[in-house]
Amino acid sequence: MLARRTTTGEHNRHIAKFNCCHDATMIKGRRATMIKRRGATTVERRGATIIERRGATTVEFAYCLPILLAFIFGILEFSRVTQLQQSVRLAAFEGARAGITMGAVTSDAQTAVTRVMSAMSISAYTTTISPNPLAYTSPSVTVTVALDPTQNAWFSWFVSSNNTITASVTLLREIDSVSVP
Repeated sequence: MLARRTTTGEHNRHIAKFNCCHDATMIKGRRATMIKRRGATTVERRGATIIERRGATTVEFAYCLPILLAFIFGILEFSRVTQLQQSVRLAAFEGARAGITMGAVTSDAQTAVTRVMSAMSISAYTTTISPNPLAYTSPSVTVTVALDPTQNAWFSWFVSSNNTITASVTLLREIDSVSVP
């Protein structure tokens, strides 16, 4: 049947016709017999048997998926902790900045901290303002913001409760300038 010389197109048409109509197929120019079984196909060729395994991709995916998901969730959690650190630093700076003006009181600094933390949807934080209350003669203002990352983490699998994110900012207060003659 395949003894005569054929062109490439004619040969491919013949193999395609042979594959769809018969139980046998051509593998690299040699005749092989395919036997269909449940879940696997056995290909017999010159005494050797090759079993085609169709579920191998599913099994490999099942092994790799948990590792892939752990990496993805780890990246997300690391990003959230970094965002929390930056937000705590920004809140401490904004609180100290609000407290250094001439007529500032403690509630001004606390309001600035609350505004930053609520914009980032962060809860369960503590704010310490020193000196408390702010006096006109205070030379500097120190605002410290502390946060428990497990209360604000997205997944909290990778952060522990004994780590606290803390930022402290000290700024010098504005004073009335005195003109000297």
